[in-house]
Amino acid sequence: MYILKVLIVLFGINLLTTATNAQTGATSVLPSRTPQLIQAADSSISRRDQIQHRVRLTTERSLLDSVSEVALKRMDDSSIHLLFSNLHHTVKIKKINILGPKAYYNMAVLFARLKNYPLALKFFSYAKTASEEQIGKHRNKKNILSFPDPERALEVSFTQENMPLLQGTDTVFIENRGKKGKSRPVAVKKLLEPFHDEEEGLAYGVMLHVKQPKYGKRKPFMFINNVGHMFVTLVKFEQDGQTVSRTFGFYPRKQNFLSATPLIPGTSSTFKNDSLHDWDELVGRFISYKQFKLIVHMIRQYGKKRYHLSTNNCTDFGLCISEIAGISIKNTRGSWPLGKGNDPGDTGQSLYEGLFSTIDQEDVQDIFSCTNLDKVE
Repeated sequence: MYILKVLIVLFGINLLTTATNAQTGATSVLPSRTPQLIQAADSSISRRDQIQHRVRLTTERSLLDSVSEVALKRMDDSSIHLLFSNLHHTVKIKKINILGPKAYYNMAVLFARLKNYPLALKFFSYAKTASEEQIGKHRNKKNILSFPDPERALEVSFTQENMPLLQGTDTVFIENRGKKGKSRPVAVKKLLEPFHDEEEGLAYGVMLHVKQPKYGKRKPFMFINNVGHMFVTLVKFEQDGQTVSRTFGFYPRKQNFLSATPLIPGTSSTFKNDSLHDWDELVGRFISYKQFKLIVHMIRQYGKKRYHLSTNNCTDFGLCISEIAGISIKNTRGSWPLGKGNDPGDTGQSLYEGLFSTIDQEDVQDIFSCTNLDKVE
């Protein structure tokens, strides 16, 4: 009987020990699984936040795409003001610093029409790399994408009174985009001096503008004195973020009423400031420092050349710059009484019809092109 009691006690102790070990084991397993559970929960929350962020980003970008489209169609102060107000709200309030490619491209077209050509090129550069991954790679590097972020590009008050400040020409702001000004002669030295071409900049760009005698028609002239015009904008982006740009064209220096006409096609030449000159079609692209130097050299050479209506006119000058910049334009020649050659009517129509490409085998999407809304039906 005594032996039986001892066995029962020993059996009870064994059960108690087993239970204690089991309990201890359970408590030791729980801490080892806790980080996995927390990580899974965090991952779920992170995915949910990412989805919400993408939805919010898509919504904001779609809104800016739509508002920018309206601004381009109307090109009035109220529509442009609404666009900049939405952009300000998106960037400053909602902290969305990267827009969609469509909005960036529309901004490029808008600033080209406002004659602020450096900003047009900058926003075009964003349109080509408008993704968080691509822009993110360039954020901390010294290159064209380092500026402007949208908020830096539009550092003005978004008020109706300050709208004219967004409309610039060269490095000087103008009162309004509708202002007309006569192109005045400018010496080659004065034209090139601000570029400090001996100092390499951060980036360079060129734009080619064409004003047709008759928009949408391959007409080399309209009436007696309307032959159209082709002119150029040269842009240098400085290392400190500043820009220098000059818009100019090649003109005849008329000696008399018949100079630079089919009767007397040859005369002396001059450059003129075309910063306020209207245009119908525009193409542009970024160029290298070497191309910039070649263009500067060509401008100096043209300063010594005579003007000739058939063989060395404003279009011939523009096409020389175009070739150096690596832009090929087809079907640029026409004819007129007693003469023939390159002319703005045919060149502008070729730009309108998309008959241009890159000479250096680069993607044609490297070329920025647009039409002036004032002429669009």
